[in-house]
Amino acid sequence: MGRESVAYADWKGQSAEVKAIAEASEVILRGAIKARVPRAAITALRLDDGLLTIDLGTEQLRLNLGIAEAAKWHVLLQTPPPSLAAKLGISTEKPAFVLGDFDDLALTEALLGARVSNLAAATVLISVIVTDQDMARTLDMAHENSPKPVWCVYPKGKAASPGDSSIRLVMRNAGFRDNKSCAVSERLTATRYALAVKPIGPA
Repeated sequence: MGRESVAYADWKGQSAEVKAIAEASEVILRGAIKARVPRAAITALRLDDGLLTIDLGTEQLRLNLGIAEAAKWHVLLQTPPPSLAAKLGISTEKPAFVLGDFDDLALTEALLGARVSNLAAATVLISVIVTDQDMARTLDMAHENSPKPVWCVYPKGKAASPGDSSIRLVMRNAGFRDNKSCAVSERLTATRYALAVKPIGPA
């Protein structure tokens, strides 16, 4: 879920052309005006031809997107974002096996009723990676259960070690291809890997 458009924005006394991005949890403005507006703060939406007015309590964000694009944004912002469980593809019918320890509330809630202790019963694998040892265990599990996708869950940020780039390099060198990613929480992010049909080289 997401959309990126060029718009003329009015926000907090500023008016300028911006790149407007609709993410699952926020609307982001980039360019002459920079802002991050939580979607949870939206109290009302109004559509007038190509002008979309977003009410945020006592403030308003106005985006002139053009008639067709504004209509798409209007529908998108009224549609509830998918849950973390839905983004991870897990449920009671599609349970996950989890490798590693974590204390993240968002991940804990997503796994409620969707976690099994038996690897054979899992349809997807989730590995929480915070050390190099976790990375090695993830590779072992991924190879031994290669028909099943594995979500690598790890801390956000350039300072994270292992982080996004190093995990991708290790997984790709081992023959896995990343095919989806999603935010887990303010602290964690996740990337899904599957064994490549054909061998692939380093990133």
